[in-house]
Amino acid sequence: ELKNSEIRLLNYPLTKIYPLNNYQIFDATIENLKTYQHVIFISTNAVHFFLERQKKLSIRVPKSLIFSSIGPTTKLLLKRHLSLDIHCPVNTFDSEHLLKNKIFNNVEDQKILIIRGVGGRETLKNNLEQKGAIVSYGECYIRKYVNINLDQLKNDLINYHHKFILFSSTNSAKHFLNQ
Repeated sequence: ELKNSEIRLLNYPLTKIYPLNNYQIFDATIENLKTYQHVIFISTNAVHFFLERQKKLSIRVPKSLIFSSIGPTTKLLLKRHLSLDIHCPVNTFDSEHLLKNKIFNNVEDQKILIIRGVGGRETLKNNLEQKGAIVSYGECYIRKYVNINLDQLKNDLINYHHKFILFSSTNSAKHFLNQ
């Protein structure tokens, strides 16, 4: 918590999240949840949109499904709403470290659903397919990159001796650098 510290937070979001214009494909995917052995959630946004559609369509989540998340915040959100065990990396929260979990040692011929936004890295899907899994995407939101006012950022930073920038994704960092 930063409230009682000398650290000041300047918030410059690099992305905005939007719902899809049409949920027909996503809805058909989650209506067939029982055909999957494993579901992986990429982000809290993926959980929010999944839960919204699941509730709207009155879909029951099969207890036999294995669930995973990339990060601890996503894991907590899933646990709170689905009351299931969620597999998650321990220290480094990315696809590569999730794949080190023993539940991914023998996934040949398993159907795995990755819930995410439209687009993104292919690392998880590619590595799971190399292990023989049958991987599908359930894309349930759109991530749009926004430009920030660099002059405003510079003015905001001028009063601080130490400056640290935190990027929540590689793609956000690339967008910032390109800008």
